[in-house]
Amino acid sequence: MAEYSIQSEGELQKVATDFAEQLSGGQVVSLRGELGAGKTAFVRALAKVLNVTEPVSSPTYVLQHEYYTPDGVLIEHWDLYRLTQVPEELLVPADSRTVRLIEWAEKFATQLGPFSFEVQIERIEPGEDSLIDSGVRKVCW
Repeated sequence: MAEYSIQSEGELQKVATDFAEQLSGGQVVSLRGELGAGKTAFVRALAKVLNVTEPVSSPTYVLQHEYYTPDGVLIEHWDLYRLTQVPEELLVPADSRTVRLIEWAEKFATQLGPFSFEVQIERIEPGEDSLIDSGVRKVCW
């Protein structure tokens, strides 16, 4: 298991770089952490490492965002926080050119698992707000 203690967006970028080395496509990643822990910030950092040029934002109200890397890998970013059942699209396995990142996947672990990775993000020392640069976070997988 990899474990990091971070205090800034820059340090999160290093974590995302290390995590990206583990990805090969066809993988489903559970992103775990309380509200405001930094799950979307992690996806943003990972997308940057993978050279995604579109802005990355939380899919909380739209359920899912899709981003493409320059070499055509699809990054699916899901947020299941408000749902009471699994979207049917997630019951179909990710293909070899897709990396599926799911916030709140643990709500449906029996239907979605096993996961390729479970990334846990937690606040160790809360800051004034939910920004990564405010407070200390632990990130592990």
